[in-house]
Amino acid sequence: MDRKDKIRILIIEKVDASFQQPFPTHQFELDHRYGLKPDQVKAILPGYDALIVRSGYRVNHELLEFADNLKLVGRLGSGMENIDQEYCNRRSIACINSPEGNRDAVAEHTLGLILGFSKKIVSADRQVHLHQWDRSKNRGFELSGKTIGIVGFGNTGGAFAQLLQSFNIKILAYDKYKSGFGTTRIVESNLEQIYQEADILSLHIPYNEETHYWFSMPRMEKFRKPILLINTSRGSIVHTKDLITGLEKGMVLGVGLDVLEYEESNFQSLSLFDDTTFQKLLSFDEVIITPHIAGLTTESNIKLAEILGNKVFSFFKVYF
Repeated sequence: MDRKDKIRILIIEKVDASFQQPFPTHQFELDHRYGLKPDQVKAILPGYDALIVRSGYRVNHELLEFADNLKLVGRLGSGMENIDQEYCNRRSIACINSPEGNRDAVAEHTLGLILGFSKKIVSADRQVHLHQWDRSKNRGFELSGKTIGIVGFGNTGGAFAQLLQSFNIKILAYDKYKSGFGTTRIVESNLEQIYQEADILSLHIPYNEETHYWFSMPRMEKFRKPILLINTSRGSIVHTKDLITGLEKGMVLGVGLDVLEYEESNFQSLSLFDDTTFQKLLSFDEVIITPHIAGLTTESNIKLAEILGNKVFSFFKVYF
């Protein structure tokens, strides 16, 4: 690239205006083209140096094949499963995301799901709306003295652990690819210890071939006592049919899910390939489900864009 040329960035999904703040107009051209079909993106992509997406587009081999000038794909958010990172690596196309932007939002939502179940907030609210006033059946439990296992200690897992430190709760954290993160309040653990001690299990791992159905019956059977399961990562990490069996057998006391394996790849709707299973899941009073909103806050929308913008700008500074 001629250093005198402007760097062209194609933004095909809506981002907050804070994304554009780092970019001098005499060096960068930001082109917002929302609502394009994949074939339209493919046709114009050769003219751009960077592509910015959220979760609505599959940035795959077919889309990138003729993007001769592309140097970077930016993902507004954390998960990168909609981007063919292996192909990008072969083409020397950098892949950047912004998980720091919504980690606090996800951490707070995770805690909200736990409190919603432990204090019977959701089930009690449903009953009152039906004109039922039953205090004795809505006796909850305190988090004090409990043990929580956190699987995945990246941005969201770490933020959640920090949030928990105001409670008198034992925090066991495990990450297959990290070490040295333990503190006086956070025990750097292994899965065996979590299986033995956890009252609550919270999942904060990315979705890939290795984590597909990570939580299924073989793993469920390893827990020494019934657990409360929380999943705010990706839906297909949990095997729904096995989860229902766990609920029926008392192996799982309750569930807080912000994600489901039945979600479309863009997370905007559900594809209920097994409607009977989904309806069965909904029938349990012990299940709380929210529609993939853990990371969606007013603040995170701004921070995600701001952080990604700064990262993209830093990547291209070497050209000037």
